[in-house]
Amino acid sequence: MRHGLITATAFLSLFVSVPALAGVKEGVVKWQAGDYKGAVVEWMPFAAKGDPDALFNMGQAYKLGRGVPLDKAKAEDFYRRAADKGHAPAQSNLGILLAQRGEKAEAAALWQKAAAKRDARAQYMLGVLHFNGDTLPKNWPLAYAYMTQANNAGLPQAGRALATMTASLSPADRASGSEMAEAMTTGDKLAASGKPLPAPRKLDNAIAADKPQETAPKAAAAAAVPATAPVSPRPVAAPARTIVSSAEIPQPRTAAPTAAVSGGGGWRIQLGAFSQEARAREAWTALRREHPGIVSGLEPAYSVGGNMVRLQAGSFADAAEANAVCQRLRDTGRACFAVHTN
Repeated sequence: MRHGLITATAFLSLFVSVPALAGVKEGVVKWQAGDYKGAVVEWMPFAAKGDPDALFNMGQAYKLGRGVPLDKAKAEDFYRRAADKGHAPAQSNLGILLAQRGEKAEAAALWQKAAAKRDARAQYMLGVLHFNGDTLPKNWPLAYAYMTQANNAGLPQAGRALATMTASLSPADRASGSEMAEAMTTGDKLAASGKPLPAPRKLDNAIAADKPQETAPKAAAAAAVPATAPVSPRPVAAPARTIVSSAEIPQPRTAAPTAAVSGGGGWRIQLGAFSQEARAREAWTALRREHPGIVSGLEPAYSVGGNMVRLQAGSFADAAEANAVCQRLRDTGRACFAVHTN
């Protein structure tokens, strides 16, 4: 993936009568229509005033060389100015630029800030780093939690990474990771940090990130950093780009998958771990609503262990039957694994 940036020009006198932020939205509309130069003209005065969405949008323009000459240095400058104002996509993009040239410590710090605002690409990268123990401490449950969140946001790489993690982690680590992911979703205090997660900021005036493309993974969690490209608020097709090759971002070292224990019965599938039974029941209701063709006929079970309530469903005659249903759920992006109840 590549990044581009943009410089602000003094067009303030031309926009004195424009209502606040109206020009930023107009720029998004023009960008969607392919009028990149017109979009840049709309954003320049607001970027000059320090509007974070305009700064980010100018960064995207320079990253792609649309409406302005391609200039990574300017892109980085605009991303940093937006990131300093707490703009999560800018923090994520700036982190990727820094990681490209080996500045992973600062990149990780930026991704942590963006992930706290639920930026999926930042969550994805933190999942990779924690899984590998690269730059950040190795913490497989936390890696699983971050990757689950990125997958739930629809990031394609995250689904493939999560499948590998599911095969690599112990049931206890997966359960702990599911609990952390639930905490991220509900706003509970994340066990790993003890800090409450804020609600995501709505970016009505920022051009959105498109779906990224990854290089072929060699092993587990992620082969490449997700890319961004400017699109409209209703994303239109835009070329996806990878920013860091698999050689630049280390691949997770995969442990051998734990073989399912064979048995004559007493098998269930586990779908998550929650801090309260009410949340587990809500999750089951949502699952039945979203995937009736997969879970129809299954009975939920709420297994209490420690301070967690594990949502399970069954029963199945053997591990193969349970794993087959789990695979169908994993194909939809759900975390799932088979458990023996005897």
